[in-house]
Amino acid sequence: MAQSPKNGRAALAERWISSAVPASLAKAPAADVQPPDLNGIELEDVIDVIVERLEWRQRGEFRCREYALAITKLEEARHWLDARRQRVGKGEPS
Repeated sequence: MAQSPKNGRAALAERWISSAVPASLAKAPAADVQPPDLNGIELEDVIDVIVERLEWRQRGEFRCREYALAITKLEEARHWLDARRQRVGKGEPS
């Protein structure tokens, strides 16, 4: 993935990822967890930030197969989220 300047949403996503998970979310049962207000941050932005961090580690002394696999799976997740967005954007049911 090429290094690109961060747009506003990606910068917000990076700050959100860096912050601690609120205790109320950490203790809540999975069925009761509602998505937090992310101030316009999309899942794709969060995935992009995580991939960027993993790629940075891959370029250094922490290079490993597991990071490479994680990057691949996150890129696949991004692909499917983009495919869904395109499909729903064409008026097809979600």
